[in-house]
Amino acid sequence: MSYIVTNVTYAARGLRLPSHIAVTKDGRIFVSEFGGDAIHEITALRGEQVSSGSVFVGGLTNPSGILPLEDGTLLVASSGTGEIKEINVSNRTVQTFATNFSNPYGLIEHNGKLYTTFSNNRMVGICAVTAGRAFREADIFVKNFPVVVQSEPYRLLAGCGGSWPGTVLGDKMVFSHYALGAVFDVTRGGTYEDFREERIAWGLAGPLGMTTDPIDSDLYVVEKMSGVIKCLDKKGGYSRFARPLLAGFQEPSCIRFLPDGSAAYVCDRAWGTVFRLDLKHIVD
Repeated sequence: MSYIVTNVTYAARGLRLPSHIAVTKDGRIFVSEFGGDAIHEITALRGEQVSSGSVFVGGLTNPSGILPLEDGTLLVASSGTGEIKEINVSNRTVQTFATNFSNPYGLIEHNGKLYTTFSNNRMVGICAVTAGRAFREADIFVKNFPVVVQSEPYRLLAGCGGSWPGTVLGDKMVFSHYALGAVFDVTRGGTYEDFREERIAWGLAGPLGMTTDPIDSDLYVVEKMSGVIKCLDKKGGYSRFARPLLAGFQEPSCIRFLPDGSAAYVCDRAWGTVFRLDLKHIVD
């Protein structure tokens, strides 16, 4: 199974570093504006510039990952303050859900538990998130992934908290590392040394955003360096030549599908734009 892109249009423009997209069960579309300190709702926009009217919640500090919960609330990783915020969608009130994280970025819900990816000067990893309390060392679930990778004669900087997405793939929790160009199965938790040989996919050019599609549950990865969105083989493996969904983006960071698979939305940071991809699902 796969998709054909039948049309590409602007969904929203004028964003300052659009970071993550969230699509709720009822098809509402939200985007975090990392450089604008706001969450915008772009459901009704058709390529217009975002404005004060599209701001759903403002006053945040470098918002990144957005995660819709079953109860209808949104969780947002506030990278600038090291907090996870909870947004009541009905009345747009914001509460602090959990605190004291180091550059929280992506948000993941797996087996009824909440996690955030994080980074500091020493490592990158994933830690558990518990409502109503601050981060503790015991919350670290995945640790010791490198912050930088040696690439002679220079070091390749890998993110400052901005390049560590995770998602759920079937019954697995998967984690992508931008500089290593790989996606890892980190379901059981552990250290980088535990996962070195457990790559699901490798050979990717700066994997950033990840998601699964709602029909086939295939894993789609946004390659920031190549500007390509790829569908990875279910068996994994070397993915340099994995099937592209669409190429031509400049600095993509996130992809999310509508619940019925009829369209997907992609952030492009360089353009300050969210694109809409109209899709046709086909049988190979």
